[in-house]
Amino acid sequence: MARHDEILADMGGSGLRGSVSLGCPEDYSIAFLPDLLRGFCALHPDVELHMVCAPTPSLRPMLHRRQIDMALVSLSDPESSDVIRKESFVWVADAVEPDSLGHASLPLALSAPTTLDYRAACEAMESVNRRYRVAFASNSLAGLIAIARSGHAISVLTRTAVPPDLHIVSAGLPPLPTIGIALEFAEPRPSPAAKALGDHIRKVLPEL
Repeated sequence: MARHDEILADMGGSGLRGSVSLGCPEDYSIAFLPDLLRGFCALHPDVELHMVCAPTPSLRPMLHRRQIDMALVSLSDPESSDVIRKESFVWVADAVEPDSLGHASLPLALSAPTTLDYRAACEAMESVNRRYRVAFASNSLAGLIAIARSGHAISVLTRTAVPPDLHIVSAGLPPLPTIGIALEFAEPRPSPAAKALGDHIRKVLPEL
């Protein structure tokens, strides 16, 4: 079937056809997808794209069940050969020196416990014996940003997802790790449209 699709694409001249479903964590979708998809759609206007936003632990089961064709996922090892781009985690708050830093138990706003940012934050706190509490937990990036803006907690985001009105906090907090972004497919031989999108992402994402 994949070869059949390739033949049809070749017969169609310049245009690939078909549909592709791409999964992506919310912070990557905000930071990268507009530029990625704008360029791909200009090259292949007849390919129909479907988007699913979810954290990596939710995307992988969807890939295994073939509910999506491909996904951008986060890897804890930034040196993995599969990594397309590296991103650093940062502490963010409503001020460079937020009032919450003075709390005996630091209030944090984090994603679900299965996510890399949750684990990175907790391990960083424990590495320096800093008391903390998860005051707010959500897989919604908008929710984490809203809590950080309120001043009630410090959150952890990828550096590229930090909005301009929030501040990266470094003083008084332990460093956070760098992670990798990789592209994974549901099928070992993706469709021509999925392969084209994957090739485009691998080419463009490191430069964004």
